[in-house]
Order: sequence, then C-alpha cells, then structure tokens
Amino acid sequence: MKFERSVAVVSVVAVGTVACIARADEPQGPRVAVCWGSNGSGQCNVPADLGTVSAIAGGSSHTIALRTDGSVRCWGNSFFGQCNVPADLGTAIAIAGSANHTIALRTDGSVRCWGSNEYGQCNVPADLGTASAIAGGYYHTIALRTDGSVRCWGYNYYGQCDIPADLGTATALAGGANHTIALRTDGSGRCWGYNYYGQCDIPADLGTATAIAGGAYHTIALRTDGSVRCWGYNDYGQCNVPADLGTATAIAGGSGHTIALRSDGSVRCWGENASGQSNVPTNLGTVTTIAGGTYQTLAIRVSASTNLRSGANFGVLSLGILDALNGDTLLVAPAAVGSDDVDYRGKSIELRSTNAIARGATSTTLFANGARMSAPESIVLDGTTNVPTNAGITLSSGSTLTFNGNTTISLGGSILAQNDGSPVAVNGSMTLATNAVFNPLAPIALSGEMDLLGGVVVASSMTTAPLSNLVAVNGTIDVDALSLGGNATCLNSAIVSNVSVASGAQLAASGQVVGSLNNSGRAITTDDLVVVGSVTNNAGANILAQVGVLYITGNLVNNGLIFGNVITAPGFQGGGTGGTQVGDGIRVAGSVEVGPAGELRFIEDLWKFSVCGNMSLACASDDVRFNGAKLSLDGCDGTVQTFEATSADLGCVATAFSGEETQVSLIGELDVVSGATVELVDNFNNAAGKSAEVVYARGLTVQPGATLVTNGIKIVTRNALIQGTVDDPANICVVPDLPDPDVNGDGVVNGIDLAFILTYWGTSAPIADLNDDGVVAGADMAIVLGGWTG
Repeated sequence: MKFERSVAVVSVVAVGTVACIARADEPQGPRVAVCWGSNGSGQCNVPADLGTVSAIAGGSSHTIALRTDGSVRCWGNSFFGQCNVPADLGTAIAIAGSANHTIALRTDGSVRCWGSNEYGQCNVPADLGTASAIAGGYYHTIALRTDGSVRCWGYNYYGQCDIPADLGTATALAGGANHTIALRTDGSGRCWGYNYYGQCDIPADLGTATAIAGGAYHTIALRTDGSVRCWGYNDYGQCNVPADLGTATAIAGGSGHTIALRSDGSVRCWGENASGQSNVPTNLGTVTTIAGGTYQTLAIRVSASTNLRSGANFGVLSLGILDALNGDTLLVAPAAVGSDDVDYRGKSIELRSTNAIARGATSTTLFANGARMSAPESIVLDGTTNVPTNAGITLSSGSTLTFNGNTTISLGGSILAQNDGSPVAVNGSMTLATNAVFNPLAPIALSGEMDLLGGVVVASSMTTAPLSNLVAVNGTIDVDALSLGGNATCLNSAIVSNVSVASGAQLAASGQVVGSLNNSGRAITTDDLVVVGSVTNNAGANILAQVGVLYITGNLVNNGLIFGNVITAPGFQGGGTGGTQVGDGIRVAGSVEVGPAGELRFIEDLWKFSVCGNMSLACASDDVRFNGAKLSLDGCDGTVQTFEATSADLGCVATAFSGEETQVSLIGELDVVSGATVELVDNFNNAAGKSAEVVYARGLTVQPGATLVTNGIKIVTRNALIQGTVDDPANICVVPDLPDPDVNGDGVVNGIDLAFILTYWGTSAPIADLNDDGVVAGADMAIVLGGWTG
C-alpha cells in the first residue's frame, strides 16, 4: 500500500536531542517564529502576540510554538482539535507535530497528546515513564525515554511502531509519514517502518551522524563534519543536497522538501516548492532553529527587538522603540542594543537584552524619564551616555556594570543600577548635575573621573584607584565606605561614609564627613569641614588645616603631621579665598592623642586649636608647636580634662621663648575655658634626659569658672590672666615679655622670619608685631636682624 504524497509529515526533535549542533558563537537575541509556504489554513500566520519562542514545530496544516515561558501556542487547522492546547498542560520543554495531532513533553518528563486519535496516537502508554524527547509521524507518536530506549504508539500498519529488539540506546529520534528513525549513541542510524522508497535503507557509507530528520518518504542525516545526506523518495529533488551547501548545524524535513541550517545562521531549502516552502525569505536574518511542516517551512530567527506586550517583532531596534508605548518592555538582541545609537525617544520603556551588552566607543545612549536597560550578564557603556531623568540599569547577580565612556546624568536625572552587589566600574568620566542621582546599589570602583556638580552618589561602597579624580561641588556621596586611592576634591559637599585616604592619595574637602576619617595620604581643608566621627592621621600622613575650621566630633589620633600654617606646609602655598582668618583651626570634641612620631604645627597667631577631652602627647617636645596659635582647653563634657606637659624644664627664663630650644613645646596662648577643669600630667618622657617637664606658653588665661590643677607642674608664661581657680598659683611663673626674633618658631632666625615681617608690614598682626607697638614696621625688622642666626 502506498499513501498519497499529500499526507502530512513532520520531524521534530525534543530539547537536547537531535537537529542541531551546539554553537559557542550562536547569536543572542529574542527568538521569534517565522513561517513561509502553504498558508491555506493560516498555519503561517504567526500570532502578533506570540512573543519569544524556544521551539517550533509543524503539522499538516497547523503550527505549534513553545514559548520561552514554557507555554504552548498553536494556530492553523484545528478540525481535529490539534490546536486546542489543554488548559492543564502546564509547562512544556519540547513540542512535536504530526498530521492532525500535537505532542508536548512536560517538565516532569511526561508526554501529552491532543488532536486526532483515530489510531490511538494520542493514547500515551501508562507505563511510558519519563521521556527526554518526542517526535511525530503521520499517525504515530514516538518518545525517547530517559534510559535511552524508544517507545512508539499509534498507527502501525507498516511496523513503524515495532521497535527493533537490537536497537540499543538511542540519543535522538524522528518520524516520517510511516517510518521511524533513531540515532544511536555510537552515531549510527536505524530506521524501520514503510520503506517503499528506500527511506529506511541507511547508507552503508553514512558514517557518524549527529542529527536525523524525516520527510514524508525520505530521511535526512547530519554528519559530524557538518555535511548533509538524504535518501528515499526524490521526485522533487528533496534528496539532491546542493553542492554548495557548506557546513550545516541543523536539519529538518517537510513532505517533499528538505531544510538545512548553515553555520552562518542562514537557511537553505530544496525539493518541492509548489507552495513556496523552499523560497527562503531574503530578509530572514539569522536563524537558530528550523522545522518543517507538510508544505511549509518554520524557523526561529534572532530579532533585533520584540515587544513583550504586543508580541511585535522588529528587525531594527529603532523601529521597535518607535512603536513602543510608555511602560513597554522590548526584549532586544545584544548586537542591536550594542549598535552606535540608542535613543529612547523620550519614552519610559525598558530594553531587556538576552545576554551581555557592550556599547561601542562611538555609541550614544539617550535615556528618557523612567527608561531602563537590563541584561542577565554584564553591561559595558564605552560611548556617550546621557541620563535626563530617572533611568535604570539592571543586571543579574554576579554581573558587572562598566562605564568607559562619557556619562552625564543631567539636572534631576538618576541612574538606579540594580545588580546584587557586583562592582560597578567607572573607567571613563561621569558627571552628575544638580539633583542628579547615581545609585548602583553596589560597590563603585572609580578609575576615571567622577564630577558631582550638585549630584548624589549612593552605593554600598566606593573605591577610587590611583590617578583617578573625584570632584564634588555641593554634592553628596552616601556610601558605607569610601576608600580613596586617587585625588578627591569635595567642596561644600557631604560625604556620608567612613573615609580612608591611601598613601599617595589626597582629599581636599569642605562641608561634612559623616563618619570617621582614616588618613594615610594627605587631607586638606579648603574651608570649614565637619567630621562627624573620629580622625586618625597615620605615620607619614599629612593633614593640612589650611583654611577654615576642621571640626571633629570624635577623637583625633595623630601619628603623622598636622599643619596649621599655610605658608610653610610642605607642598602647599597660600590659603583659601582671603587666606587665613581669625579663628581658623581645629576643634576636637573628643580627645587628642599624638603618638611618638606625631607632630602638630600651628604657628599662625590667627589659629585656634580647641580640645574638649584629654590631650595626650607622646611625641618629642619640639614636635608640638603652637608658637602663635591659641590652644583652648574647653572641657566640654564637664569631666576632668588632662593635658600633657612636654617641655624640658629650662626654668622661668625668657630664653625658653627664643625658639632656639629643641626641647620646648611653645604655645602661643593657653586658654582654660569657663566650666573646664584641666589637670596637668606628665605621663611621657617628651624631652630627652628630663627630670620633670613643664609647659611654656606665651600667654595663659584661666577664665572665670575654670579650674586649673597643676599637680606641681609649672607653667612658664610671659602674660598670665587668672580669673578662675588655680590649685597652686606658685606654679605659674611669669617672665619678662622679650621680643622673640624667631617668628615662625623653627629654631633659627633667618630669611623666613624676615619674610613674615615683610608679609605683615604695616598691619597689627601679633605674630609679626614683635615689640607689641601695634604696627609691624622697622623696629620689628630690627629685632629679627638682631637675633639673626642664619
């Protein structure tokens, strides 16, 4: 008996079995269904709302698609109910089509069939067990079980369901009209059933195959070298493999035509073409999957974008954006979104890539209000990125976001980049305008430049590399930890973070640091700076309180150098606008601890160093210099405040104020504030060979309501104003106030001291008015010249 050739057949293989060779370079993007050929029952009318698909199959005059969410959709002829997808089907992982019935493989490995059941082709055996692949013949159904055995049911007139006893273990299967094909684990093929045209006669020289497929009365094999071999019925040339086919990666069969997917993603068809089933569309593009129906050809191609709301597909991304409505999501191919220009056209839509996004250096990305970009892998933006308002970038856990180009977050704009804690790299430049926000919800690694011109950065942490540049003007940095390895300039800005400055790095700041500051490099105040926390200045590090007031609400620990002189501080010349002002300096609400290697240098008479807690000085006596500055002991918390005596006891002599003594810590003015109780202590050996240490201050004031407990330690001063209580006034020694030619207190009288006189010439600056006559003039210059040591 011979069936008419009009009978339908389709060969479809399940997930992970045949029909394709895995390609490491397979193009990524939304997979959309395409159909050409016979359309008498609408089987080639792909639904506009189908969306993205992972598999496709054809029957006699119907088409089946497996969507990426695991749901099954069917269209075309449904006279036998073959398109009536069961409501309780659940999630499928593979599909197959037959003449008038449809087959699905569910996630639990069970098989479900619906449609024509004239020969029991939809009666899934109760003892089938778990399947891993499915296929359909004209009236029969085939399943590959997980143990590699094959099971068939339905029409068996030609023995198409009689599994050979010696078949062994199979890895893939396919069906013809009335024959069945299996691919065995050794790469050999086996065929049984209707063989009138030799479709079951496996060529002796076939060699090793990697995929099989069936037409109505012909069989197709894909060999390991990528070549295609066909045998059986050939009246339409369906077995005449084109000589120029090249390397194929997948095969499929229709009733009288053959289909091959080539390694470059193009499709080639040959054989019957009465319905145009072999006419591959010229605009098909890149294809990842092929299948055959009776008189139609099916493919899954990579689309530039698919609108997940409408299901509409676009070969060009810009057309998808143009068509989209606010709130839409476009599933996009990485290659499409990686093109030169992506303009959201002012729409709050999401571009959701199927894989990593890499934007080229010449690219431009124009976000819009509420617009988003997302990818399951990394996103790299090499070109220009402009964020006007409220844009979002989303990645999956473990992926990275990198800005290599020029990124501008405009007035009121924001980037919310959600990537579950993986680092966000800014290797190019990023500028945040007023009220702009960059919130990656992840660590930021800056190796380029970031400018916060009134903008805000929020992150779990931020690290800057050497040679990087972080600039904030009226900006906010809100991170758990800020680690500076490069230069940072934060003017009138807020840093809500614990800050560490690495060796070789620099922080120049004014405004607020809400957190601790740990400095191993250089920290400079450019105006008033409030540190809501403690400050640690490590060995070899510098703090330059160059202008304004450095407020520290916690403790100050210094093992490096702290300078309060804008003229002699290393590597710096000049102060801020207007230079040093009266009251500039450092205010410490906690205690001050200066280690053995620490130094304090405050010689400007305009400066003030205030301490509320204890002042512990373990350094050498001449490493603490307040020659012209005021040291204010404020006793803010009402407890007893201790102060370390550091100078060797040279006696109550004026020469102690000459600046030539290396074992003297000179203080310009020592002020014990009202309400404070200060106790002098001598806990450290600050002066070599000392028997006892004292305090030398050019001026001493004990304000009303203040208490000074000397503990037998002397304070030697030129001027004393005692309005409060001193435990033993005999410990206060006042010596004649002789002019000190060592203006800057560096131990020598030379041109630097003369420069002070010239700098303040004609003013009444106390530091240069050596004879206290109210004006800096020739008499003061004479004092310097008279004490000249060279």
